[in-house]
Amino acid sequence: MKSLHFFTLGIGNAWWLSGAFGILNLALIIRYRTKLSDRIFRMPPFTSISGRLLSLINMLIHISIIIYSIFLPLEITTPWFWAGLIIYLIATSLYITAMINYASSDRQLPATKGVYRISRHPMQVMTMIIFLGIGIASTSWIVISGSLAISLLMYPSLIAQERFCVAKYGQTYNKYIGTTPRYLLFI
Repeated sequence: MKSLHFFTLGIGNAWWLSGAFGILNLALIIRYRTKLSDRIFRMPPFTSISGRLLSLINMLIHISIIIYSIFLPLEITTPWFWAGLIIYLIATSLYITAMINYASSDRQLPATKGVYRISRHPMQVMTMIIFLGIGIASTSWIVISGSLAISLLMYPSLIAQERFCVAKYGQTYNKYIGTTPRYLLFI
């Protein structure tokens, strides 16, 4: 028996996972625009050209994964689909929570509450995990590899953000660095 594809149900390929994440992201930005506009769209300064280049490559991989997902069929009868969907849904929920935590934090202080207690960069980490979930759900080694590349290439951006926060928040942020992992849980 041939496996059932989402496309045969009229829903489409893996693009709907990327699309749903994009729409949720846009909705949160619109909802919290006054609280996020001056903070979320500001890129911290990089100290090296290589950091900027790696950040650009990271962004291109994000865009490539989204475009590539248009062509990836989802087979809902496989355990890979369900495992990937669960990873995607958990990471998306944590991403939304992080965005709300960030928007509701005092602008004069670093965001340290909610999901920011388990990661200094939960939005970036959850984005990587969301793409990993899409890769698993679509059984695409290209998307899985891309999400793993994102996890490596985001490092210079995270360092630049932390440097910016240390300069802006001083000892408060240094104390936060000492108690909260950069990525997740213990890393």
